Amino acid sequence: MKRLQTAAVAALCVAVVVVEAGKKRGKKGEDPVSPYPEMSKVQADVVEWATNPMIYGSLVCCFAVLAIGWERKNEFAKEFLGTILMVVCTFTPGPYFGHLKGYEEWLAHMAGVIVADYLCGGPHVNPAVTTAMFVWRKISLLQWIVYVAAQVAGGIVAFPFVQALSTPYGVTIGGPGIAPGTTFEDAVWSEGAATFVLLMGIFIFCTTWIGQIYPVKQPIVAAVIRGCIVYFGKTGPAINPMLGTTWAFYVSGMVWPSDASHYIVYWLAPMLAASVATLLWSCFTLTGPFEPHRPSHDDGHAPGSLQATWDHHFKAFGDKSAMEVIKDYTESSILIRYDSATGKKTEAAGVAKIRAAFEALFHELKDLKGLNAPVIELDKTSRTVYLVWSCPTSGIKLATDSFVMDEDFKIIRQYLTVEHK
Repeated sequence: MKRLQTAAVAALCVAVVVVEAGKKRGKKGEDPVSPYPEMSKVQADVVEWATNPMIYGSLVCCFAVLAIGWERKNEFAKEFLGTILMVVCTFTPGPYFGHLKGYEEWLAHMAGVIVADYLCGGPHVNPAVTTAMFVWRKISLLQWIVYVAAQVAGGIVAFPFVQALSTPYGVTIGGPGIAPGTTFEDAVWSEGAATFVLLMGIFIFCTTWIGQIYPVKQPIVAAVIRGCIVYFGKTGPAINPMLGTTWAFYVSGMVWPSDASHYIVYWLAPMLAASVATLLWSCFTLTGPFEPHRPSHDDGHAPGSLQATWDHHFKAFGDKSAMEVIKDYTESSILIRYDSATGKKTEAAGVAKIRAAFEALFHELKDLKGLNAPVIELDKTSRTVYLVWSCPTSGIKLATDSFVMDEDFKIIRQYLTVEHK
């Protein structure tokens, strides 16, 4: 249902854009688009691009982070591909539809934001957002490094790719840059303020109840992004350090910016703005660095392996001790339970709610004499555990559990399905 709703919103935007753009193009009597070049020409261009020392050297540096974070390879791929898709979907509306002087560009940009986010499962695609999540204590330092490297690699690939797609249509893409006559101070303020507004919009519309309604949340976020582009135009704005720098790299002929002011405007200012927005939101919601101190029962419990965490969890479960069980979780942990008989899905996030969920489960498990776990599979590579268990003496015919652990071997995701007798 969520996929259909999202597709419907994006499709509606695209349909309106195509119809309205078609009308205006028809009035202007524009010539038909030119054909794409021969495949041999395309292949030659790709080879020339890929063999540019600055290109492959930069990409090698970005991909090199996998040497220290190979277990994050899937996250790297998600950010890398998500960044390319984001650039493709959001940098084409302006060149293709901006000259129509109507709302087509806005709708096309909104559709692009929705499609890019949804198809790739909601990647950050923005070092400022990644920094905010790090400050908010949602990701580790290693994840920050992997995500940012993947985003930069995606930007290196995306801009020439989009231009290659656009050239046969006589379209030249544009990117963020400091407007003529803009002072350094104004540029810093503009990029920082735009990033602050973006992050506050993300916090308000993505981390509250509104975020649970994707067809509502994502168009609003797209509108926030569009508003930042319109009202903070002195620096583009990029509202994304990766975009500001990889565009400068592309437009200068594959040369990285050497002026320190570029990095202050497009990296330092948005990073600081993202951090300030995160700290304000954390203070207001008592989350992240302002989250109340965890109960003392969590202190000192630091398992050193997947097996150690599992042994502790399994024993605590058998003892029906919620106090012990939650030592294996963090405030970022989420437990999702689905009851097949009722079709009800419940979600518990954070130590307190997960503890309450286990207390409720233990209340159901009045008699553990029939507790049996025929399948227990640990995968050290992915840090996951798959469990099949039953307890017919307490009315549970079959249950399955999937556990995902972080680099500290804490359970960050648990998916529980229960079938009652």
